[in-house]
Amino acid sequence: SNRWFTQNLLYSGQLEGTHYHEKSKLKFKWNGGYSDVNRKIPNMRRVVYHKQALQESDTTSDYFAVVQNNGTIPTAAGNMFWADTKEKIYSARYELSMPLDFKNIKNEFKIGGMQQFRDRDFSARSLGFSRYRKTSSPSAPFNSSLLLLPEEEIFAEENLGLREDGTGGFKLDEATKVSDSYRAASVMHAGFAMVDSRIFEKLRVVGGARLESYNQRFYYTESGSNIDRAIDTTVVDLLPSVNLIYSLTDKTNLRASYYRTVSRPEFRELAPFAFYNFIQDNILSGNTRLQRALIDNMDLRYEYYPGAGQVISVSGFYKKFDNPIELVMRTGTSGAAELFYTNVPSAENYGAELEYRFKLSSAFKADSSLFLDNTTLFTNLALIKSQVNVGELKGVLNRPLQGQSSFIINAGAQFIHPDKNWSTSISYN
Repeated sequence: SNRWFTQNLLYSGQLEGTHYHEKSKLKFKWNGGYSDVNRKIPNMRRVVYHKQALQESDTTSDYFAVVQNNGTIPTAAGNMFWADTKEKIYSARYELSMPLDFKNIKNEFKIGGMQQFRDRDFSARSLGFSRYRKTSSPSAPFNSSLLLLPEEEIFAEENLGLREDGTGGFKLDEATKVSDSYRAASVMHAGFAMVDSRIFEKLRVVGGARLESYNQRFYYTESGSNIDRAIDTTVVDLLPSVNLIYSLTDKTNLRASYYRTVSRPEFRELAPFAFYNFIQDNILSGNTRLQRALIDNMDLRYEYYPGAGQVISVSGFYKKFDNPIELVMRTGTSGAAELFYTNVPSAENYGAELEYRFKLSSAFKADSSLFLDNTTLFTNLALIKSQVNVGELKGVLNRPLQGQSSFIINAGAQFIHPDKNWSTSISYN
């Protein structure tokens, strides 16, 4: 059993503005934000009982509490855990856009940037009960019958230390490790430039690039050696994108796009701090050597617009991952599975997507009513095939990307009353 309470105190605020100069047709947009996160886990308590039969056919033996002779492990009874996370995020975004027509080609040009400053302080503490015994004269052996007491009685005050009957009870051990606390910060500077151009009457090109400089600092104490460690890395990425839209007819488009994105490890994924998840019965640790993943995305889409607010589209997509982050299981010594984050060399995702959104009245052209005219059906279905390159691991076959579903479906119906201020919907995903 586990008493697990988590308290999250969250604040997020933004201030934004838009300024337009009529004569030059310049538009300037800006946004400033601040977020504060305070997450606490106060005195999470865990009790573990096992039932050990003397023989395979024995069904009458009692449950006993799992308490170590010395020290404590996450899967033992009588563990207590505290954690405190404090994080602040400051951000600023700004963007300048202007028309930039050239002969008969209409263009909109945008430049902008952003800064984000993030700071986190994390600390945790663990305590746990173990068996008390006294070997000096007079000796006090541990009273094993205490292990049969129910959880509301087992760690009562009279069962701690040297008991009145001369036997040993339980003692409280500090189980906090030096790696259970860390400080982390990151600073991101980004700038972008893009252009939205209608080269021909039927061809529209939206393209640009984003340059990101990401500095990450991580401070922790290495378990075992008690040496203070620091990670201070800066990675600069150029992230291009291009989107081509060709109008086949007034109601149909053909789209092709390419863009590069980046997925960076979170502070928790870097932290060597080990946390026992009672629900999943595993220990999760971070990895200070994680690298960010680069993702190249490509897709081709055909779109048909039968009417206002309606669309039918079919698309194919491909994604190439370099250094994707996954969870790996390793052999543990604590009795629970031990998981940690790591990079795998590469992975690929590809598949097809079907989407439609249409009004019921379109299917019943001979009939029309308030209900049919204002009820919309919608569905999105994606079929995904993924494959991971496991590198030089021998005996390991290619497998899907961890956590990647082979299909995703969203469907539903929505009715919006045209005259009254209400709507209703039903959805499935």
